[in-house]
Amino acid sequence: MNVQRPDPRRTPPASEARRAQRRRPARGAATLLTGVVLALWATACVVLPPPHAHTLEVHDGGRRRPERAQPEPPDVWHTRGLVPVRVTAHEQARVVFVEVDGEHHRLARRGDGVALDDGSVQPFVVVAARTGSLELEGVDHGRAELVAIPHPVQGLRVELWLDLEAYVEGVVSAELVLWDAPAAQLEAQAIAARSYAVGTLDRRARAARAFLWDGVEDQAYRGPYVPDAAATKRGIPARLTDAVRATSGQVLTFGGRAADVRFHAACGGHTAPAIAIFGPGTAGGTGTATCPGCAVRGGWSRHLERSTLDAAARTLGLEHLGRPVATSSDASGRWLEVELRDMRGVRPVPANELRRALGWNTLPSTWITTWTELPDGSADVTGRGRGHGVGLCQEGAGDLARRGFGAHEILGHYYPGARLTRVVPVDARHAER
Repeated sequence: MNVQRPDPRRTPPASEARRAQRRRPARGAATLLTGVVLALWATACVVLPPPHAHTLEVHDGGRRRPERAQPEPPDVWHTRGLVPVRVTAHEQARVVFVEVDGEHHRLARRGDGVALDDGSVQPFVVVAARTGSLELEGVDHGRAELVAIPHPVQGLRVELWLDLEAYVEGVVSAELVLWDAPAAQLEAQAIAARSYAVGTLDRRARAARAFLWDGVEDQAYRGPYVPDAAATKRGIPARLTDAVRATSGQVLTFGGRAADVRFHAACGGHTAPAIAIFGPGTAGGTGTATCPGCAVRGGWSRHLERSTLDAAARTLGLEHLGRPVATSSDASGRWLEVELRDMRGVRPVPANELRRALGWNTLPSTWITTWTELPDGSADVTGRGRGHGVGLCQEGAGDLARRGFGAHEILGHYYPGARLTRVVPVDARHAER
């Protein structure tokens, strides 16, 4: 998911008396309702023991030898409720170093399989932490599991298998500035992140084995939160953990299904309709919300060098990238479709594709207010907002939390028509049978 960090400078929380006097968002359709308990992990699935292929386990200093390989990794989302997270930094890596329960392992691509420490080659390898933790290239992922499979092009593909709540805590710490985020904002962000994960995995599982990327393609995940001394003194780790625990299992639904709801750093004053940015069928449809505080702080300006524009042109298959002409915009003025011109003619392009080609940070949003071409081939661009503008606005959510709104009220403001539901973990449903 493309979400950038909000400005960390915040004002102190308002007093309780002032909170009661301040205006709240419209109720009714924009208020989050409580739904029924819904099992979202394959409601008819039979829970089986963990079906590991090559699990490297440590037992009193000895290592159990791998068992027979399965043709492909198991679907841990539906059978065990674990979140499969693909590690972008290790896509097509020829060698991956893993430390599990204090032992080091080297996994390498060899032919059509994965080579183990002992030189044997298997279709895929699962490494699981049993008594300690799992470290991937120096990053401690706690009691996670890792699977390495041959990448379709070359090298390896690496996935981390994570507990849902541990994954949510990692996403919140990566996607949000925690320094002075109020509890209600942390809780709202946790529910939004969990909803996106469950909704996206549920949707992708209909076509293939489900997974999530660890970057802007889905949600940022960099491992468990590791605070410095100042953050620990401020109590940030405890506040983060409390927010995730307080909302454990809670997800947003539309039409009875977990919703892959979106969120972003700053809307610039008004959020965008999901259907306009991501197309039909996107959770949230045409719902939007206003953010008066974000409107004040949401402006930006960028100077785009000629080299940056030329690189984007090549990505888009053009000879030159001149001033885009907006052919479609949302009600706020956020570009949806643009026309790009070069010597070969005019090409229509979704505004998000233009932003992707230039770089998510180079062009903070598609809400462009001015685009000025300069004589040297560079351009000066101004605009509003940071991110795609759909769903929860992190700047605005912080403002509402400081005005006394609870997490559910914040979510009701940004996701009108959504219902709040609690997912049932696989192990819990198995125990109830």
